[in-house]
Amino acid sequence: MQLQLPQQLQLQQQVLVEAEQLYQHALAIREQAFGEEAPLVGDTRVMLAKLYLTQGRQAEADALYQRVLRITNKPLNPQRDAAGGAEDQLYDFESDSIARPKPPPDNRFVRMTESLNNQAQAYANLGEHAKAEAQFKQLVNAYEKTGLTNDKGLAVILESYTALLRRVGRLQEADATEARAKNIRLSQ
Repeated sequence: MQLQLPQQLQLQQQVLVEAEQLYQHALAIREQAFGEEAPLVGDTRVMLAKLYLTQGRQAEADALYQRVLRITNKPLNPQRDAAGGAEDQLYDFESDSIARPKPPPDNRFVRMTESLNNQAQAYANLGEHAKAEAQFKQLVNAYEKTGLTNDKGLAVILESYTALLRRVGRLQEADATEARAKNIRLSQ
């Protein structure tokens, strides 16, 4: 039995409403478990913002992206950093002395780069293309400096960067970046 168009639209709307409820529930649980400023909480906010964008709810998505950026741009806790517990800061992207990622399950490099990729996407979605591009370039540089040039995490970042390049009309660069991401995926 094939659904008629009005029924299909109603079903799609119902799925979006349920998805929003699930993201909001996950956000509440993560805020309670990890605190409102934890990277994992920020990632959940980004996912909810992406859902809002698919629904055409730009203002609500922008508010979530702004909150993520306010949190990710805050300086880290200096007391915790001095004690050696700066889990959120594994890399100094501006220096040449970058630590090697720890093996799983404590793979802070992956968690941090995923969060920073989400931050770059948030900048892009807010129209702050220069900030987004700088963030993407830092992430690519971090992967290159650690020797992870064929890592799937780098492919994800390159794909996000490709979307930005296409958005700003730099199609040749986008094609080259996309080709690099595809080559990484093929090498997996």
